[in-house]
Amino acid sequence: MKGTGADRRMPLLEEVFQAFPELPMNVDIKDDDDMLIEKVDALIRKYDREEITVWGNVKDTVCQKLYKVNPRVPLLFSGMRVLYLVLLFWTGLLPFFTIKESFLEVLAPALVLDSERLFQKKFGRFIRFVVWAGDKLLIRPALIRHLERRGIQTLFWVLNTDQDFEAAFSLGIAGVMTDRPGMLADWLDKKGWGRSSSEHSSTTTGRPATSVVSSRSDQLDAGDNSALIK
Repeated sequence: MKGTGADRRMPLLEEVFQAFPELPMNVDIKDDDDMLIEKVDALIRKYDREEITVWGNVKDTVCQKLYKVNPRVPLLFSGMRVLYLVLLFWTGLLPFFTIKESFLEVLAPALVLDSERLFQKKFGRFIRFVVWAGDKLLIRPALIRHLERRGIQTLFWVLNTDQDFEAAFSLGIAGVMTDRPGMLADWLDKKGWGRSSSEHSSTTTGRPATSVVSSRSDQLDAGDNSALIK
């Protein structure tokens, strides 16, 4: 069957940096490639984005390289470091260890089970146990508060309903990633946290410190994956 979709040109990372010079972004370094890492770092430095660009990868070897190349760029937790974080938290040793990462960005475990409805496929007992364990061990308000006090923000992905937003922000996270930036912006506005309100964070009102849409959501197309550049 012949496709009916129109050809689309994928913008270069440099073009994205030029178009949105003040918008915080994630850069997921997909390959363990030294040249790729060096070129991305060069672009971050060129456009003075070391404080508003977060980079990382699920593989710890890649994250170690990123931190070595430029420790001034905020770093994501790798998969291995997430497990390490959970171990330190539940043993009570977390306050005594240095953490070089600046952002904990994880899949909200409950959304894995939601995908059963989307794909009409039931998961086995093992997958359900992993999801349950991840939810119980990692998604803890006490852990999120501890990280926040240390300047480390927690974000969930990928949330696409008002119910998901409500549940996530009730835990005290800093923000979410979404395929529906317009919906998230509207929800934030309803809560008084969006574009029409102050952009400064507040621990007394419960307003999230940041969100992927934030006050710049008007610059993003409603069909785009909000500020998640891979």
